[in-house]
Amino acid sequence: MDAVDLFLADLERNNYTKNTVRAYEQALRSLKGLDYQKTTTADLMRMLARNNSIRTVASRQSVIKKFFRWLYITGRITHNPAESLGSVKTKPSTGPQPIPEGDYKAIMKEIDMLPLIPRVLFRLIAETNINIHQALALNVEDIGDSYIEAGREIFFFNPRSELGELLRKLCAQQKHGPLFTNKKKERGPYLWAYHWWCVWQL
Repeated sequence: MDAVDLFLADLERNNYTKNTVRAYEQALRSLKGLDYQKTTTADLMRMLARNNSIRTVASRQSVIKKFFRWLYITGRITHNPAESLGSVKTKPSTGPQPIPEGDYKAIMKEIDMLPLIPRVLFRLIAETNINIHQALALNVEDIGDSYIEAGREIFFFNPRSELGELLRKLCAQQKHGPLFTNKKKERGPYLWAYHWWCVWQL
């Protein structure tokens, strides 16, 4: 059994939530099979550099540091290469301020009046950090029980939430292929989403 699996099992024994363990497993998946004793700081930096999002890098580096600290504490390695990884600072947001709660609820109420496909699209964007282009590129096969694989990024959602229920309903309807489709059953382009955005605002 790989050390990653042992580490995840240790997290479960220490009452980490299933979503947290799943997120750790996703972040450490590419490390499986490595010779951790011979892994260098440069090796870890190269792995982290494969991620385009600075937030993904910061999140993944945090998990890697915890994993290698566990390896060191449990005597599986004699040197911890993750200790030399520098800190990753995410840039402060320069976007608009958060929508007031009352306005947000009003917007969600209006969105829930849309047909299922655009309704799920706008709820997904509102409730996760996914952007419109990532969302439109999704396939049914990208939707997990509590996570979404959008290219190299993973987005998590509460499977018991309304969004979780809507995603399951839409996946059952679409069956396979593009998650968000137009009337021709083709992948919905940006202009299709923009049309529904305009319809909602009328």
